Amino acid sequence: MTLTNLLAIIAFICSIVLLQLRPRTYPIIALIASGLHLAMSFRLVRFAIPGVPFSLVLGIVLTAAGVLMFLKVGTKNLSATSAILALAGIIQLLIGLRIIRRL
Repeated sequence: MTLTNLLAIIAFICSIVLLQLRPRTYPIIALIASGLHLAMSFRLVRFAIPGVPFSLVLGIVLTAAGVLMFLKVGTKNLSATSAILALAGIIQLLIGLRIIRRL
């Protein structure tokens, strides 16, 4: 198991935990993005956008959802979970921009 796969699993678990929030718009977006990331990490699904790495798109979505939920939550456990989700999105974004190589 690579670190990228572990990152996908952590993002998926965090988005499941964040489904406690109301309204559930951002948690559902994060769940879909992390689910796609997880499926792509284990090579169950392949997506391609010509000219744009799909990991870049997933990184942007996970980062935005994590930051927006971090600003919205009030409890410590959900704010930590949304911060972890945002950090997972940032790492995925850096991989998509090829600033860091695949881990």
